[in-house]
Amino acid sequence: MPAPAQETAAPQDDAELDAFSEALGEFMLAARRARGRITAATAVGELSLSQFHVLDSLDRGGRPLQVGELAHGAGIATPTVTRMLGALERQGLVIRERDAVDRRVVHVALTQTGVLALAAKRKQVAAWRRAAFAALSPAERRQAAKLLTSLAHSIEDHV
Repeated sequence: MPAPAQETAAPQDDAELDAFSEALGEFMLAARRARGRITAATAVGELSLSQFHVLDSLDRGGRPLQVGELAHGAGIATPTVTRMLGALERQGLVIRERDAVDRRVVHVALTQTGVLALAAKRKQVAAWRRAAFAALSPAERRQAAKLLTSLAHSIEDHV
């Protein structure tokens, strides 16, 4: 039996939609600015955020993944991931191997060096997230995860 559809209410008026639109725009702008600051502060040889998302996706997969699977998991275009994998492989963070049966298929796996680099970047990302969370009031903290998850699903489904 299918789950009941989530009930949604239409916005009360244009002012409610306008307030949401403005807040969403501010949130997205803040996220882009933060990403820019993080990129500027990333040391040579340290994982970029995009590389982090690719390696994190690979690690969460729990097995060697194909390039398309990695791209989907990281939310990055497949050609971009292919280029990134070349750099990650040269740094010794991943290995790429052709499938034994279908030579067109390439499987990607983390190396031990990749596991260590990912762990270091995860600590850094966790610190940024803790700082953002700590800046919220106790009431905002209780609502943040649910609201952000709902917003993410809404954007995925409707944009």
